[in-house]
Amino acid sequence: MGGRDLDYEIDRFAIRTIQQCITEAMSLYWVKRAEVLEAARSKPGDFIGRATVEEIAVRDAGLTLAATNCRNHARLLAEGTVSPWIAPDAEHAFEVA
Repeated sequence: MGGRDLDYEIDRFAIRTIQQCITEAMSLYWVKRAEVLEAARSKPGDFIGRATVEEIAVRDAGLTLAATNCRNHARLLAEGTVSPWIAPDAEHAFEVA
């Protein structure tokens, strides 16, 4: 790979990174992410393999919590309560007042 190809790939990477940052700064991204997480929860008739009822419940609870966090983040972005450009305090990022 020549230097010119490497420069092109670096530019493409930088552009994609910026696109992703802009996407994640929008509340709609977080609403859609919550929908994906909710859709991943178990449903009656799903093949569960060797998973126990307890293991499925733990997984579903984790997905529900993650979806709730995404919806809270979307709401805060929409309200302008948080800035998408300033990294949150990770320990308190999803606390609801």
